[in-house]
Amino acid sequence: MVVSFYLLMKSLFKFPIFYLLLILTLASFLRFFRLDRVPPSLNWDETAIAYNAYSILQTGKDEWGEPWPLLGFESFGEYKLPLFIYATIPGVWLFGLTEFGTRFMPALFGVIGVFLTYIFTKELFKNKALAFLSAFILAIDIWHLQITRAAFEAGLAQLFLLLSIFFLYRTQKKPYFLVWSFLFACLSVYTYNSSRIFVPLFFAAVFLFNRGLFLKNKKALILAVLTAALFAWPLILNFKTPIIQGRYDLISIQGDPGFVLRINDARGHLWQAGWPDPLARLIHNKATHYFFVFGKNYLAHFSPNFLFVEGAEHTQQSIPGLGQFMIIFAPFLAWGAFLLSKKLVREKSLPAWLLFAQILVSPVAAATTMNSIPHALRTFCALPAWQIIIAYGLWDCWQRVGKTKFKTTALGLFFLLLSLNFGYYLKQYYFVYPASRAKDWQYGHKEAVAFAWKNKNDYDKVFFTRHYGEPYIFFLFHSRYSPQEYQTIEKVRARRYGWVWVDKFDKFYFPDFSDPGDSVRAISQREEGRLLFVGKPGDIPDDWTIETIYFPDGNKAFEIGFSK
Repeated sequence: MVVSFYLLMKSLFKFPIFYLLLILTLASFLRFFRLDRVPPSLNWDETAIAYNAYSILQTGKDEWGEPWPLLGFESFGEYKLPLFIYATIPGVWLFGLTEFGTRFMPALFGVIGVFLTYIFTKELFKNKALAFLSAFILAIDIWHLQITRAAFEAGLAQLFLLLSIFFLYRTQKKPYFLVWSFLFACLSVYTYNSSRIFVPLFFAAVFLFNRGLFLKNKKALILAVLTAALFAWPLILNFKTPIIQGRYDLISIQGDPGFVLRINDARGHLWQAGWPDPLARLIHNKATHYFFVFGKNYLAHFSPNFLFVEGAEHTQQSIPGLGQFMIIFAPFLAWGAFLLSKKLVREKSLPAWLLFAQILVSPVAAATTMNSIPHALRTFCALPAWQIIIAYGLWDCWQRVGKTKFKTTALGLFFLLLSLNFGYYLKQYYFVYPASRAKDWQYGHKEAVAFAWKNKNDYDKVFFTRHYGEPYIFFLFHSRYSPQEYQTIEKVRARRYGWVWVDKFDKFYFPDFSDPGDSVRAISQREEGRLLFVGKPGDIPDDWTIETIYFPDGNKAFEIGFSK
């Protein structure tokens, strides 16, 4: 039996498709294993996406009763783009309103992305070995894994962009593929906000480099432009409305309260040094400060610290002790970039330009924002260009070493270091990350909601802290609250700081207990009946506490008590 199995495996390895199946199996395992537990909890955006998908599935309307939104789901007032929510529906339909159901489709998109990377790389370089290597690197890539194992819109947008670039390259052979390229680019624009900046800049960069891709066939170009216009027209008509501008107004550089203060502070230093006022204003003004911040933000996405050491600032996008890539790939990224740069200069290589343009344009959207820089989610559109460049450098190194007597030693050493590096990642991701970053994933809401929901009939009112995020959406999700009922019952909504806050629905109230007027004791003194309180540590008087919920690291997450 052992001999038969060996012979079978030996024969299978003769077929290239077997390598691809192995890579896709690995990619699937890494994206679906313990998907409902790691990351340790659904964050409020994931929860909102899933509940709106559930609401559409049940009623054909979003949580606020809007039928089949096409431009955006209002959600928390930032208007989530529609395609990802609609794409989440199959997972919710198959597995219910659960963590796995919420993350099933994003993980599946990740696996599809690995397959398409193989197809894309083979098309660019006509090299199956390089295509397998690129797909393998993406399959185990910690940046790609981090984003595709959670319900982030960027994962689906990146998949659309990959298809768009693939068809753009294929227009060399069949001009009408330009229509498909524009179509998938437009779909990405309706999936994630960063695409609205990336798409026009990327296509402009490619047009300047190779106009023939666009102008080879006038009929194809006209159809492609009409396709883009069809998708762009609703955005243009609603450009000044919150449905288009809402999200950007919340995160843009100009939206930073300290933007003007820093300009005035910089001018003050020049005035103290004796500079004349007109010159100080010429040097430090809104335009110069904007471009200074933009440039700083942009360059941060190419720093070794971001790429290989600490990763993104946002804790949901990076792993403790790791950058966006495993450090073993650093020399191969540098070597691959050098080789492709030479091809670009000497041969005006279109494949090289597509990869470099994708990477160089990707940080622009993130650079215009004020928070969490460098940002792995807003620059996710650069994948898989990074991984293909790494694969190119690694493949070239193997071609060189393979001609020497050290090839076996070199191959063994590489796989040893890769195994150690990836093993460290697995340890950090599955054992360290769920405990150290649980709070950042708003862990504990599921348990707190379950307790409040189970005991709600014993109390007249339930007050739940909004300290960790927008709590109403966790109630809707974890209680599987009927969308039909939620759309019709009385709710108290308020817009604060650009966000839509739900202060009350049913018998559930969501105050900020840190406000003296809304402290637990203040509420208990003015409200009648039996009251249940769910707050952060310190909100509930000790003698009122009946239940405590802990983070995985042992620290308190929620305290639950009732008024006496």
